[in-house]
Amino acid sequence: MYDESTSSLIRSAPELPGLDLDNLPDQLSNAFAEIVSARIALRDAATPAEEISETIAFARRLAATNEALVATSPERENRRAAGFVAATAHRLVHQAEALLGDSPTTAAVTTDAISSDISACLTSAPMGQFRAI
Repeated sequence: MYDESTSSLIRSAPELPGLDLDNLPDQLSNAFAEIVSARIALRDAATPAEEISETIAFARRLAATNEALVATSPERENRRAAGFVAATAHRLVHQAEALLGDSPTTAAVTTDAISSDISACLTSAPMGQFRAI
Protein backbone atom coordinates (compact mmCIF):
# COMPACT_ATOMS: atom_id res chain seq x y z
CA MET A 1 0.00 0.00 0.00
CA TYR A 2 2.84 2.39 0.78
CA ASP A 3 5.33 3.67 -1.77
CA GLU A 4 9.00 2.94 -1.15
CA SER A 5 9.71 6.36 0.36
CA THR A 6 6.89 6.02 2.91
CA SER A 7 7.80 2.39 3.63
CA SER A 8 11.37 3.49 4.30
CA LEU A 9 10.13 6.19 6.69
CA ILE A 10 7.99 3.64 8.56
CA ARG A 11 10.90 1.18 8.80
CA SER A 12 13.03 3.93 10.40
CA ALA A 13 10.64 4.25 13.35
CA PRO A 14 12.04 3.59 16.84
CA GLU A 15 12.84 -0.04 17.61
CA LEU A 16 10.46 -1.59 20.11
CA PRO A 17 10.48 -5.06 21.68
CA GLY A 18 8.49 -7.48 19.54
CA LEU A 19 8.03 -5.04 16.65
CA ASP A 20 9.44 -6.09 13.28
CA LEU A 21 10.25 -2.77 11.61
CA ASP A 22 11.08 -4.43 8.30
CA ASN A 23 7.52 -5.77 8.08
CA LEU A 24 5.75 -2.82 9.73
CA PRO A 25 4.61 -1.24 6.43
CA ASP A 26 2.97 -4.56 5.50
CA GLN A 27 1.45 -4.92 8.97
CA LEU A 28 -0.11 -1.46 8.72
CA SER A 29 -1.40 -2.20 5.22
CA ASN A 30 -2.89 -5.47 6.44
CA ALA A 31 -4.55 -3.68 9.34
CA PHE A 32 -6.24 -1.25 6.96
CA ALA A 33 -7.36 -4.22 4.83
CA GLU A 34 -8.83 -5.94 7.91
CA ILE A 35 -10.87 -2.84 8.69
CA VAL A 36 -12.18 -2.69 5.13
CA SER A 37 -13.09 -6.38 5.33
CA ALA A 38 -14.85 -5.78 8.64
CA ARG A 39 -16.79 -2.91 7.07
CA ILE A 40 -17.98 -5.27 4.32
CA ALA A 41 -18.85 -7.93 6.90
CA LEU A 42 -20.87 -5.36 8.84
CA ARG A 43 -22.96 -4.69 5.74
CA ASP A 44 -23.60 -8.44 5.58
CA ALA A 45 -24.78 -8.39 9.23
CA ALA A 46 -21.66 -10.13 10.56
CA THR A 47 -20.07 -8.86 13.77
CA PRO A 48 -16.68 -7.32 12.94
CA ALA A 49 -15.69 -6.50 16.53
CA GLU A 50 -14.13 -9.90 17.15
CA GLU A 51 -12.41 -9.92 13.78
CA ILE A 52 -10.54 -6.66 14.33
CA SER A 53 -10.03 -6.60 18.11
CA GLU A 54 -6.38 -7.71 17.82
CA THR A 55 -5.77 -5.10 15.11
CA ILE A 56 -7.25 -2.37 17.32
CA ALA A 57 -5.12 -3.46 20.29
CA PHE A 58 -1.96 -3.55 18.14
CA ALA A 59 -2.67 -0.11 16.67
CA ARG A 60 -3.41 1.42 20.09
CA ARG A 61 -0.12 0.15 21.52
CA LEU A 62 1.82 1.28 18.46
CA ALA A 63 0.20 4.74 18.50
CA ALA A 64 0.65 5.34 22.23
CA THR A 65 4.25 4.14 22.31
CA ASN A 66 5.42 6.15 19.30
CA GLU A 67 3.51 9.24 20.42
CA ALA A 68 5.16 8.98 23.85
CA LEU A 69 8.59 8.65 22.24
CA VAL A 70 7.99 11.81 20.22
CA ALA A 71 6.62 13.74 23.21
CA THR A 72 9.41 12.74 25.59
CA SER A 73 12.31 13.03 23.12
CA PRO A 74 11.52 15.86 20.69
CA GLU A 75 15.10 15.97 19.41
CA ARG A 76 15.29 12.25 18.58
CA GLU A 77 16.71 11.39 15.18
CA ASN A 78 13.71 9.32 14.09
CA ARG A 79 11.06 11.72 15.42
CA ARG A 80 9.44 12.10 12.00
CA ALA A 81 9.15 8.34 11.55
CA ALA A 82 7.77 7.86 15.07
CA GLY A 83 5.23 10.64 14.51
CA PHE A 84 4.14 9.18 11.18
CA VAL A 85 3.74 5.70 12.65
CA ALA A 86 1.80 7.13 15.62
CA ALA A 87 -0.49 9.11 13.31
CA THR A 88 -1.06 6.09 11.06
CA ALA A 89 -1.86 3.86 14.03
CA HIS A 90 -4.22 6.49 15.50
CA ARG A 91 -5.96 6.63 12.12
CA LEU A 92 -6.38 2.85 12.17
CA VAL A 93 -7.92 2.99 15.65
CA HIS A 94 -10.22 5.82 14.63
CA GLN A 95 -11.42 3.96 11.53
CA ALA A 96 -12.02 0.77 13.49
CA GLU A 97 -13.85 2.56 16.29
CA ALA A 98 -15.97 4.46 13.77
CA LEU A 99 -16.86 1.17 12.14
CA LEU A 100 -17.90 -0.28 15.49
CA GLY A 101 -19.72 2.88 16.56
CA ASP A 102 -17.27 3.50 19.42
CA SER A 103 -15.62 6.62 17.98
CA PRO A 104 -16.03 10.08 19.48
CA THR A 105 -17.67 12.37 16.97
CA THR A 106 -15.47 15.39 17.55
CA ALA A 107 -11.87 16.18 18.32
CA ALA A 108 -11.28 17.58 21.78
CA VAL A 109 -8.99 20.24 23.17
CA THR A 110 -9.19 20.90 26.90
CA THR A 111 -6.92 22.53 29.45
CA ASP A 112 -5.71 19.06 30.45
CA ALA A 113 -5.37 17.25 27.13
CA ILE A 114 -5.94 17.06 23.40
CA SER A 115 -7.54 14.15 21.61
CA SER A 116 -5.32 11.60 19.90
CA ASP A 117 -6.48 12.61 16.41
CA ILE A 118 -5.16 16.15 16.93
CA SER A 119 -2.02 14.90 18.67
CA ALA A 120 -1.26 12.52 15.80
CA CYS A 121 -1.38 15.38 13.31
CA LEU A 122 0.90 17.53 15.45
CA THR A 123 3.45 14.84 16.24
CA SER A 124 3.86 13.82 12.61
CA ALA A 125 4.48 17.38 11.40
CA PRO A 126 8.07 18.55 10.94
CA MET A 127 9.46 20.71 13.75
CA GLY A 128 8.52 24.35 13.35
CA GLN A 129 5.77 23.74 10.80
CA PHE A 130 3.06 24.93 13.18
CA ARG A 131 3.24 28.45 14.56
CA ALA A 132 1.14 30.19 17.15
CA ILE A 133 -1.34 32.58 15.63
